[in-house]
Amino acid sequence: MICAATAVAVACSSNGGAVTRKVPPCGYPPPEPAPALFLAFPIPSSTNVPVSIGEVVVQGDPQYIYGPISVSLASAAAPVVSDVAPSPAPSPLPSPIASPLGTTSYYAVPIPTLAASTTYTANISYLDWSDNPPTCRAPNTQQIGTFSTGP
Repeated sequence: MICAATAVAVACSSNGGAVTRKVPPCGYPPPEPAPALFLAFPIPSSTNVPVSIGEVVVQGDPQYIYGPISVSLASAAAPVVSDVAPSPAPSPLPSPIASPLGTTSYYAVPIPTLAASTTYTANISYLDWSDNPPTCRAPNTQQIGTFSTGP
């Protein structure tokens, strides 16, 4: 019998030293936690945002989010204003925009005219990794920012 020991694990094998590792049923979790998108426009916590901005812009890297992804706006007066998948952002980007977070990937979500003097919460909904076979993905919604419209 050949035994191999390391500081992390001990493995013994009677098949010539070959050690097999079983992959978990749902695979391994992604290397970084979601959310990977953040509100960029309007800048989070902004006030007096015009009601006719036409879109919100998110920035980030969705590579570790399992689709589909949607961004929604909600307020106390209107449960959901928009809940659609982001698409490429316009060029040039709207202004003012939040400082980049180490990424230059921006995505836009069209929105209707907003209500005046209202606080909106932006959320991202996505499928996240889940270690609950046979369902290896679980729906998740997280807040990515808030802003208030002007009078």
